[in-house]
Amino acid sequence: HVLTGFSTDGPGELGLQAFNLAQNRSPLAVMLIFGGMLSTLQNDKPLEPLLHALSRGFELGLTANCVISYRLEDHWERPLSEWRQELKLN
Repeated sequence: HVLTGFSTDGPGELGLQAFNLAQNRSPLAVMLIFGGMLSTLQNDKPLEPLLHALSRGFELGLTANCVISYRLEDHWERPLSEWRQELKLN
């Protein structure tokens, strides 16, 4: 969440899963996205915020460097803005 800028609400969570899908091809991300979309439709909630977050997350995941290949935990002192720039998360 912190690196990508996605919030912890429903659309933010699914946007992060779209990022994860683009970066790692995670089957779990597909299931979570599907479940979130189904829940949104069943509960008659607005679909636009969810679709916007999914689109943003997937595009960000495709253009960013592979995040899991970096050892972020070894550089806690490094400013977030530097990490975002290096990982192409701007």
